[in-house]
Amino acid sequence: MPPAPATMEPKIELGFKLQQNFTSQLTNKSSAEFKQLSDNVTTALNTIYSEKYGAAFNRTFIKGFRQGSVVVDAVLIFNNGTTLPNASSVAKTLETASSSSNFSLSVNTSSITASGPVNVTTSPPVSTMPPAANTTAAPNATGATTAASTNPPTSSEGTIGLKFSLNQTFTSDLANSSSTAFQNLTADVVRELNKVCTSLYGSSFLRSIVHTFTNGSVVVNTTLVFKDKSSVPSASNATSQLSSALTSNSSLNVVSGSVDATSSSVAVTTAAPSTSTTIASTNPPTSSEGTFGLIFSLNQTFTTDLSNSSSAAYQTLAAKVVKELNKVGTSLFGSCFLRSIVNTFTSGSVVVNCTLVFKDKNSVPSAINTTQQIISALMSNSSLDIVPGASSSSPPQPTMGSLVVFSLTLLAVAQMLIDL
Repeated sequence: MPPAPATMEPKIELGFKLQQNFTSQLTNKSSAEFKQLSDNVTTALNTIYSEKYGAAFNRTFIKGFRQGSVVVDAVLIFNNGTTLPNASSVAKTLETASSSSNFSLSVNTSSITASGPVNVTTSPPVSTMPPAANTTAAPNATGATTAASTNPPTSSEGTIGLKFSLNQTFTSDLANSSSTAFQNLTADVVRELNKVCTSLYGSSFLRSIVHTFTNGSVVVNTTLVFKDKSSVPSASNATSQLSSALTSNSSLNVVSGSVDATSSSVAVTTAAPSTSTTIASTNPPTSSEGTFGLIFSLNQTFTTDLSNSSSAAYQTLAAKVVKELNKVGTSLFGSCFLRSIVNTFTSGSVVVNCTLVFKDKNSVPSAINTTQQIISALMSNSSLDIVPGASSSSPPQPTMGSLVVFSLTLLAVAQMLIDL
């Protein structure tokens, strides 16, 4: 493999999609699959850029491969900053070469992006080094790479909600904000959104935040943050602008016609330490989904703001509970489990009333077996400080049309919710 670029070497970042199937081995730089594809791509790019730029071009370095079909993240290194070509010339060179029957790579020409000059060094493989909790790389207006915050918006900043679908298969770990798959895809989405929005809105745009991934193919729910409320574009303009930009100028495989910007955005809360500042979906269950009611107590002091679902205290605790419930639910029930929803916090210490949502009514486990499973998992494999149950007796079977609440410190019951 060619040496990684030195900090001061002039370089341009290049991204594009190969029309071939992605395998997990391509995230492992030590694998034979990675080395083979890296050699093939490097050879092809070295050939066309040496022909185009002659002695000014030095070498190609492959930073990594990502899913969708296969996204190539490469760096083109040049010998002299004064003869460095512009990014559009680099992209056009690859586009022209890809139209030739003699070119060895099967490139999706609409996916080609180039930016630079940039000062970057090699990045770790996406699969083994997820992004830090509060930062991810994003290009600024000149193409330079800067640290992009994913902190929740402040009261002075403006926001707009954005949803779109990715043309890739949804997997259950994308519903878990603690999973590597969630964090990897979040990093990709944030990077591309920041690049596109900076190009469209300049310094008025600050950052993007991913909230959830849900099924169908993969539905992305995000918030775009602007420097103030007057900087926020209208929802209709943003939908039109982002539809075009995301499908033509990003490495995301966005489903055409799926981009939808709204004036309201999902409330963003600060996640628990050492995790991403994203929260899982809390959409109400649909009529086709199944549900399981759960009540338990946390060993912490109840404060009045926990009864207000709009308060920061409520949202912070809700995000923590949802994260841990989703982790446990996915571990116990796999793809049958979809998400968890916090309904209320009440006094004694803090009583959590929540709902677990499953993909259909047939997927809902029985109350007798599931109650102990969930509670045991939460007590041993989560950061929630749960008050142990005062009784070992089993709760009675729930009746249709209502949730039965038991006067025990830690009890859970399940039933199919009707008339959703």
